[in-house]
Amino acid sequence: MDTFVQQLINGLTIGSIYALIALGYTMVYGILRLINFAHGDIYMVGAYAGFFIATAMGFAANPSAFGFVVTLVGAMAIAAAIGMAIERFAYRPVRKFSKMTTLITAIGMSLLIEYLFIFIFSPTPRSFPQLLPVENFTLFGNATISTSQIMIFVISLLLMGLLQWIIYKTKIGKAMRAVSFNITSAKLMGINTNFVIAFTFALGSALAAA
Repeated sequence: MDTFVQQLINGLTIGSIYALIALGYTMVYGILRLINFAHGDIYMVGAYAGFFIATAMGFAANPSAFGFVVTLVGAMAIAAAIGMAIERFAYRPVRKFSKMTTLITAIGMSLLIEYLFIFIFSPTPRSFPQLLPVENFTLFGNATISTSQIMIFVISLLLMGLLQWIIYKTKIGKAMRAVSFNITSAKLMGINTNFVIAFTFALGSALAAA
């Protein structure tokens, strides 16, 4: 029973991370019908951004909740900017081309980011620093949950709730749903589809980086 509970905790933690990545991926596909192969690489960009923010600002040496939040927000902001840049300079110029053209562009962007990072940072693995004080809590028998796992789960739920609010309660969210339903009709209704698509890329990239 202890093993089951422990694996359930581990599964919920890892599943929360995958859920945030998948949300951004499906948002882009829902609006553009584009398989964004570079989305996984945005996750990598967020990890590197968080790594360098944490080490440059000394959060790695002094774990704290403040350092964790600053690193998280910084990584999400950088990933969002990269996502918008990819949409503007890689995907927007080929948006009206054939599906094969956009597919090749997406694969090319993925390879470009991967090999650019290998060239700049080398393929040497890096360990992400511990940004929160390490503490384990016993829940059931020998099953434990760490502060990092708790934060991952809580932040994932908060971000999912925020995304739900944005999509269903805000003007930009309504525009996103309209563009997803029919981009031509959305244009005729006066919606700035380029801005909506760029915002979707930014939002999806930020979620991946989280």
